[in-house]
Amino acid sequence: MIVALIAPGIPLIGTIAPYIMIVAFAAMIIGLLGRFLIGARIARNIESYFDANPEAQQLRIEELRDVIQGMINELRQILYVSQENPEEHLVGLGLLDYDHIEVVKVPRPWRQYYLVKVTF
Repeated sequence: MIVALIAPGIPLIGTIAPYIMIVAFAAMIIGLLGRFLIGARIARNIESYFDANPEAQQLRIEELRDVIQGMINELRQILYVSQENPEEHLVGLGLLDYDHIEVVKVPRPWRQYYLVKVTF
């Protein structure tokens, strides 16, 4: 349609432009609906996989906690050896079940994690 307005002297463009707009609009609608349908299909496949394999859904909280605690301990050691101020090296954590940390800031709507400092 826009092309037909820009080039009104060419009758072929004025004739074809409405059909091109209809095809473009239909392609846009199909693309939006297709994305929804493909997402629903992927979600069904993931759900059926977890139904068939319930052990895959178990969270590895214990292992994850141990790894994060190890990283906190490593950061403590680095800060202690380099004699740096822990206030300058805040860490964001979602949970507070770790040793040697002190909460500096609590979560807010725009920040979904605690800011903590490592203690010696």
